[in-house]
Amino acid sequence: MSSPQAFEAFYTRHRAPLLRYASRLANGRDDLAEDLAQDAFARAHRCFVAAGRDLPEPAWLYTVVRNAAIDEIRRQRRPIPIELAAGYAQADDAASVAARREEVRSIVADVVALPSRQRRALVGHAVDGHPHGVLARRDGSSESASKTLVTRARAALCEARALRAVA
Repeated sequence: MSSPQAFEAFYTRHRAPLLRYASRLANGRDDLAEDLAQDAFARAHRCFVAAGRDLPEPAWLYTVVRNAAIDEIRRQRRPIPIELAAGYAQADDAASVAARREEVRSIVADVVALPSRQRRALVGHAVDGHPHGVLARRDGSSESASKTLVTRARAALCEARALRAVA
C-alpha cells in the first residue's frame, strides 16, 4: 500500500528524469514536457495512491508519458519539418524512394532478428528513451548489463548493414 508520503518521495525521485524524457519527446517544448510529466504523476496518484495500491514501477511513468506524447503529436498533425521535406524532395524519383523504403525494411528486419533481450534493451533505450537503470530494473538485471545489451545490439545492426553493403 502506498501513502501520500511515499508518493511524495516517489515524485521527488522521478520528477527530473521523467521531465528530461518528456522534454525530448516534446522537442524541447518545456510547457508540453511539463504537462506530459504532470499528467503521468496525476495518473499514478489516481491509479495507485487513491486506490490504495503499491506505487508503479518508474517504467510505467515513462510509458504513460510516451503514449501521451504520441497522442499529442497525432492531435497536432504538424507538417514535416522543412529540413526533412528537403531531403525527400531531392530524391523524388521512384527508384530512390524504392531504395530508401527497402533500406528501412532491411533495418526493421535486422532489429527483429536480434536476440529478444538485445532488441528490448535497444528499443527501450534508443527509441523509448529509458535510462539504463530503468531498463535494468524492468528486466531484473544490472545497469551495466543493459548497456552491454544495447552495445551488442548496435554492433549486430552495424554488422548486418555492412554485410548487405558487400552483397
